[in-house]
Amino acid sequence: MKLLLVHQLPGLEKSTTLVGRAQRILKAYPSGQVMLISFTRNAADDLRGKLKKRFLSEDEMRRVITGTYHSIMSRFIRAKAVEVGLNPNFSIVDESSTLMLYRRLVENSTQYTDLFREWTLSEDDFNDDKKLGKKEYNRIANTLSLLINNAHPKSLLTGEFDKDVYKRLKLQDFSFGKLNKDKQNQVVAALYKIFLDSITHLRETNVITYDLIFVYQLFDG
Repeated sequence: MKLLLVHQLPGLEKSTTLVGRAQRILKAYPSGQVMLISFTRNAADDLRGKLKKRFLSEDEMRRVITGTYHSIMSRFIRAKAVEVGLNPNFSIVDESSTLMLYRRLVENSTQYTDLFREWTLSEDDFNDDKKLGKKEYNRIANTLSLLINNAHPKSLLTGEFDKDVYKRLKLQDFSFGKLNKDKQNQVVAALYKIFLDSITHLRETNVITYDLIFVYQLFDG
């Protein structure tokens, strides 16, 4: 496999360059396929439009896959859905729905209440036995999302996170940094357990989140 990096400023015909190269590859390898991945839907639509203008052969069009990272990976997951325990007709929920799910699971994870209170409350509020409120639950849910989004997919399969993830959590949340190393590990372990609970919940409701798309691709191996 040969990789090509096209690095240019906006408006300098990167997509035209990719389409032209894809056309040459398809002609050189009559049985091969080409995948063109973009970060945004608009860019993916632009690629498809230029492909239709450049490719006259229906066979060539069938051998080209275009889309965003998420749309292409979701296509692959649907093809392997049964193998990863999903119904092929699963739906994908957006970030706001994911955060709502995380918050609901955090609220129900009462075994971590004392740990989360020590983490998110000030020393005075903690000593006064103040209960966790909306602000704290939202903060925990957002930290969980941050943990998932910044972790390597293999870490999400093993629960073993590297130092960079801890650094990001400290930068995002000063109170996380005030915890000693043992408490930080306990918080991350609790968040990871809630993440695993979210996978079970999502499978039961036949939906997945954007966060999980890159994780599911590893389940087969």
